[in-house]
Amino acid sequence: MIEENFYQKKKIFNEKYENIFSINSTSGDLWILKSFDREIKSNYSLLICAFDGIYQTCSSIFLNILDENDNICKFNSSSITLTINENLPSNTNLIQIQGFDPDYKQNGTLEYKFLPKTSYLNINLTTGIIQTTKNSFDYELIQTYSSLIIACDNINSLPSLCCYLKLNINIIDINDNLPYLIYPSSINDIFIINYTNKTMPRLKAFDNDIDSKNNFISYSIIGGSLNSSINIDYLSGQLYLLSTSILPLYGTLIISLSYQTNIQLTLLIHDNQTDPQKFLISIQQYSFSSQLFYFISFILIIIISFFLIIIFLSFYFFKQKHKYQQKQKHDDDPLMNIPSTTTLSARSILATTTTINKKIYDTYYSFGDSVTHDIIHV
Repeated sequence: MIEENFYQKKKIFNEKYENIFSINSTSGDLWILKSFDREIKSNYSLLICAFDGIYQTCSSIFLNILDENDNICKFNSSSITLTINENLPSNTNLIQIQGFDPDYKQNGTLEYKFLPKTSYLNINLTTGIIQTTKNSFDYELIQTYSSLIIACDNINSLPSLCCYLKLNINIIDINDNLPYLIYPSSINDIFIINYTNKTMPRLKAFDNDIDSKNNFISYSIIGGSLNSSINIDYLSGQLYLLSTSILPLYGTLIISLSYQTNIQLTLLIHDNQTDPQKFLISIQQYSFSSQLFYFISFILIIIISFFLIIIFLSFYFFKQKHKYQQKQKHDDDPLMNIPSTTTLSARSILATTTTINKKIYDTYYSFGDSVTHDIIHV
C-alpha cells in the first residue's frame, strides 16, 4: 500500500502496464490484475504519481519477479536415431543431446541419465555427451538397440520436473570375423579321400559375419606339395584331381579362405588298389626312419665338430706354448742381455809391385769390451 496524506488522487503513468497493474486512486493500494510469468518478463518499472489538482509528485517502483520451477524441460524431438559401426573403441563420442528448460538457475539446470542404466553407453551428467563403454556393440549379437534418456531439473530439491528422449541405435556390421573350415572338421588329422568313384569332396567353410558382403567365402590354393595335382573351385570349394595316373597321392595343400585365413591340409588320395591304413603305416615308418637318419647325422656332425674344435685348440695352445718357451730361452741367455756395439775399421794399402796388385784391409771388430784385429787381403 502506498499512502499519501497530502494528495487525493493517485495514478499509474505506465499505460502499457494498465492491464497488469491497478491502483486505488484514493487509498493508494496497488493491485495485480493477472499472474506474472518470469519466463516472459522478469522485471517491471512503474511510475506512480499523486496530485491534488494543483501539485503533483511521482515515484518509481521496480519489481523483480522471482522464479518458480513451473516449466518442464523439452527436447527438440521425442526420439533420435543413430547409425554406428560395431566394435567401436571405448569412450567414443556418439552425440551430444541437449534439453531446454526456460526456468532460472537451478530450476532450469538439467542433469541427464539413462533409464535404466545401460552397460553399452555412458552419458555425461551435465553436458549430455553420449559415449561408448568397454562393452562394445557386436552386430552378430545385436543389430538394433534402444534406450530411454531422462533429463531432470532442480535435481537437489523439490519439485523436480523431468522430460524424456528415446535413443535408437542401428548397428552396422563390419568384417571382423575370419572364415574357418568346417569340413573337414579337423585340419590336424590326415584327410583321407577315396577316389574309387572318381569324385573329390567339397570343402566347406563358414564366416560368423551376418552381412552378406562380409561373410562371402572364396577358396584358392596357394601352396603345398600337391598344389600342382589338385585344383579347387573358387566359389564352391569343390576339389578336382588333375591326374589319376599317379595314385595314391600323399602330401599337403595350403588353401586360402577369402585371402584372410590360410589352412594346411594333409591329404591321402587313394583308389581301391591301395589300403590307406597300410599306406599310412609305411609313410610313418619311412618318416621315422628319415627322422632317425637325420637325428643320427645331426649327432655325428656335433661329435665331429667337437673333436675338430679340440684339435684346433690343442694345436693353438701348443703353438702358443712353443713361442713362450723360445721367448724364455732368449731372455735367459746372458750374452743376449749385455749391450753390444760393433765397430768396423778398415785401412787399405795399395801394393807398388808390378807383379801383384792387392788391396790390404786392416779390419778391427769390436764386440762389447773385446777388440779383434784382422787383416783382410783382397
